[in-house]
Amino acid sequence: MNSCKPMYLLNMVIFIAACGGGGGEVIDLVPDPEEPFLRSTGLDTGDMDGDGLTDIVVAGRVVSPDSPTTGHIDVLLQDIGSPGTFLTPQRYPTSALPRQMKLADVNGDSLPDVIATNRFSEKSFDLLLHDPLNVGQLGASTDYTTVSEPNHIATGDIDKDGFVDIIIAGEQSVAWHPQQANGSFSTRETIGTGVDTLVVEDLDGNGLLDVVTQDNNLDGDLLFYLQSSTMPGVFNPPQSVRLGSPLHMLALGDLNRDGRTDIAAASGDVKDIANFFGVWYPVPQTSSNPLTFTPLPRLGTASDFDTYTIDIVDLNGNGRADVVVGNFNGAGERSSVQVFLQTTVPGQFLSDANYLLPANTEPHIRNDMHAVSIADLNGEMLPDIALSNNRVYVLFQDQGVPGRFGGPILIAGSKP
Repeated sequence: MNSCKPMYLLNMVIFIAACGGGGGEVIDLVPDPEEPFLRSTGLDTGDMDGDGLTDIVVAGRVVSPDSPTTGHIDVLLQDIGSPGTFLTPQRYPTSALPRQMKLADVNGDSLPDVIATNRFSEKSFDLLLHDPLNVGQLGASTDYTTVSEPNHIATGDIDKDGFVDIIIAGEQSVAWHPQQANGSFSTRETIGTGVDTLVVEDLDGNGLLDVVTQDNNLDGDLLFYLQSSTMPGVFNPPQSVRLGSPLHMLALGDLNRDGRTDIAAASGDVKDIANFFGVWYPVPQTSSNPLTFTPLPRLGTASDFDTYTIDIVDLNGNGRADVVVGNFNGAGERSSVQVFLQTTVPGQFLSDANYLLPANTEPHIRNDMHAVSIADLNGEMLPDIALSNNRVYVLFQDQGVPGRFGGPILIAGSKP
């Protein structure tokens, strides 16, 4: 049975009863337009303080009418004394205004670090390493020059030197930053043309990570950069798969239970999801045998909504990968989270529910959908949903109905 728990919003003493999986009241903060307000964009989840509970980390900015806008990372630790609730955030400044972020142990100390791309700073990302002497706290940020208008981030050991590298997709290109032995990163190495989104995976089974992104044309071709089997860190010319529309985000997972990696693409311009199930031939990669993906029927999203985020995870514990998307309706200033559960037929999905988030009531806060992360956020061993749409919400999974979620609970509102 779910128990109701207190939840605190940022630095204020506002309190609501949040019942894990059962929904709860949503508080919509309307700040004084003369006061500073908070915008949350990038988001990820992980155990930041080693207590076994999953925490929420958010990239955002404080906008003030009488001072420059400042960027920051907020760490919202889950309260070990009351799982499912979050303590007053720890705030860390960034060098510019972050857009997307990712948690990863980049320096091998088993502690999560923060990487945040500064989308509107032209060419930079920030790295905030975990403080090894103060678990749960981050050190000062270090900024690095990267591709123009950097957006999505991936990590992995590209050149097989034993160190985690950082891969970033920008306005026109995709590049990777090799890590040096001291946890710092060198000048970027350009992989090739690519726009905004990427995923990293060993697609051809040669033990080296490959990169998937999209081209910079309106046709939205997927580009596959496979590493040379004999020269780690060197990528072959891209192979492409035609999609027909530009993309917002990519996700990886086995969507048809054949043991092979598939790709799901959030394609907002056509208001739906394009699913591409991998058909990888178990023979060596050659020019006459390119990596092949077979398009499946698109998953229709909520009417009048464009799809901006996507994740693949087994939500209800039945061993089948499900799809979670974040939608946004620009005209109506509404966003939503939609869940597609996989049926008993491999590769077939049903739209289980569309969870509408509160309407925008603040003229200076849009409800764009920026990021969605799936994790157990209340210690009940069920995946929950955290998201940022300039605010931060959590949807707790209902223990009694696997795959079904309660209403959105506001975690971080508008005031800083």
